[in-house]
Parts: sequence; C-alpha cells; structure tokens
Amino acid sequence: MKLLALWLLLLTWSLGAVGCGDSQPKPKPVAEQNPTSQSTTAANDSTASNATTTPAAEKAKAKPAEKARPAMKSAKPATAAETSSAKLQIAAAGDLRFVLEEILVEFRKLHPETRVTATYGSSGNFFALLSNEAPFDVFLSGDMQYPQKLIEQDQAFADSEFLYAFGHIVLWVPKDSPLEVEKNGAESLLDERAKKVAIANPKLAPYGRAAVEALKHLKVHEQIESRLVLGENIAQTAQFLETGAADVGVIALSLALAPAMKDKGRYWLIPSDAHAPLKQGGVILKHTSQEATARALIKYLQGEEARTVMRRYGFELPGE
Repeated sequence: MKLLALWLLLLTWSLGAVGCGDSQPKPKPVAEQNPTSQSTTAANDSTASNATTTPAAEKAKAKPAEKARPAMKSAKPATAAETSSAKLQIAAAGDLRFVLEEILVEFRKLHPETRVTATYGSSGNFFALLSNEAPFDVFLSGDMQYPQKLIEQDQAFADSEFLYAFGHIVLWVPKDSPLEVEKNGAESLLDERAKKVAIANPKLAPYGRAAVEALKHLKVHEQIESRLVLGENIAQTAQFLETGAADVGVIALSLALAPAMKDKGRYWLIPSDAHAPLKQGGVILKHTSQEATARALIKYLQGEEARTVMRRYGFELPGE
C-alpha cells in the first residue's frame, strides 16, 4: 500500500511539471499596457513599416518646402486726378506742343481733382473730328476760322470763343547746316543745297497756309515748289527738320524757341507782313461734361501766369 501511494504521488508531480512547461503567459489587456511603451512601439512601427497614412499627410510629405517670399513694396499712392473719373481733354494746334505743356503743369495743381490731358495735331484734322463730336472738351486752334465754324455748326459755345495769341513763323535749319539763313533769309532757299524744304500742309494747318503766303510774298515759292515736303501739322514739320528728313523749313517760332529745339538749330524770323496775321483762338465744345473746368482753363490761359509763359515762346498777346 505504501508503494502504491508513493507511485501515485510521483505521477501527479510529473503531470504538473509538464503543464507548467507548455503554458504561455496571457497577454495583458490594452488598458493594462504601459502607455509610454505603447507610444514608442507605435512610432517605431510607423517608421519601419508601410503603415496606412491619411491623404493630407502624404501630400505634406510630397510637397517641397516653399521659399520665403520677399516682402512686397508698398504701392505709390495714386493722385486725386488718377483716381478721379473727371477728365478734361484738350485738342491743341501743333505749335502749342511745348508751351501748353508748361502752362498745364500749374493749371493741374489748381485742379487736382481733374485729369487734364492735351492732344496735338493740325487744326484742320481736329475740326473734322470735332464736327463728329470727338471726345474733346476744349479746342485750341492755330487760327480763328475753325473755332468760328464749330460755333456756326452749333457744336461750340459762342460765349466761350476767345483769342489767346498771335503766332509767328521762322525759316529754320539744323545747327551744322551750311545754309546761312540768319544772313541770307529767304534767298537761302534758292541755294542748291536746300534740296528739301519742309512746311506744314496748307490744307490742314494754319501755319502751312502762312508759310505758302510768305514764300509767295518773298518771291521764292515758284522756284522751290517742287522741293516742298509737307508735314501733317507744324509739329511734324519741325520733326522732319530735327531728324534730317528736310534741309530747311518753315516752322512756328514757338517750336524754334522750345527747349527741345533751340540748341539744335538756327533761324530767321519771317516778317509778319509777309503773311496774314496768325490769330489763334479757342472754344469749348457743347458735348463736354466738364464745362466748369473748361471755362476755368480758358480763364487761366488769359491770366498773367500763362501769358508770361506764352511770351517766352515768342507769342504776341492780345492787348499788347
């Protein structure tokens, strides 16, 4: 009996030993795992494996880092005239190209709320445009005839008509020209070296008409007629001379005295009695939307500040 009891005891101990050796420790619930070790493990796993990521994360990885953009310069503040819808547009004869720009510098300061611009050309072309209500407010002609015709057509205010100056014409040559116009006057045109003689188109420009009258009065027109080169307006005629497209020409004294030309050439003043007076006038167009400012401009042009500038450019003035 003792031997049987001993054998049963040994058998029970052996079976218990085998069960303990095969058993595995049970995993702890997630709630029981160390939070620190879980985070570390997750981070390691996401780095080492192809873990699933969100589209936003993928886009962030693929997009290269942007370079820092330079700071934008602050824009220059716009002037009152630039931001305003009020515009005063002037159609002006070519002889006013420089003198009017100088006058408008001061006028604009007095009317900063209005954008004042001037376009230059032949009075005849402007008359045709204004007869069809071209978008101009004021017309400053090279004569009095075109403004008067606009009044007759009921396209300009009759009470706005005014005489602002008397113009003059000169015979002009480049500084290095062999022609001695200051000494020989109109006879210089008969020199064989005066191959091209520039004048403004007499059909369009009052200064062109005055040039033809003067050339006939001085008894040289017939001899040089075949050599005449016509500019569309007096400003273009001056450009022909300045660029060498003509050897000598008849231009406005106001252009000969302008800073852009006075140091580039020499001239002879054509006698005033050689042509009809170059009376220059202006009007306000009836289709203007800026009548008050237009009338202010006309008043300013007749004031002493504007007249002082006009004198400097060789104009004679009404009342003097």
